[in-house]
Amino acid sequence: LGLSADLTGALAVAGDFEDRAAAALFSESQSRFVASVQPSNRQRFEALFGSRAVGLGEGRADVRFELALDGRPLVRTDVPELLRRWSTGLEA
Repeated sequence: LGLSADLTGALAVAGDFEDRAAAALFSESQSRFVASVQPSNRQRFEALFGSRAVGLGEGRADVRFELALDGRPLVRTDVPELLRRWSTGLEA
């Protein structure tokens, strides 16, 4: 399964695109979590959290993994490639 998401709604950082992109990808803000919610349960879930719930994107039936900010691509790859990179670590 893949993912298409735009991180704009989860970001309260001003600045140029590069600064905001770095914050969106690497920020370690406390008290945030990601939840996967069936589309049929979205309204109920958002009612529980009010304006603190921010929809970022949707799961995909394919293996594409795409992250954007302000509609501009940040990451475009596929899940097997992410797994390969994660499992091999950084090469010296």
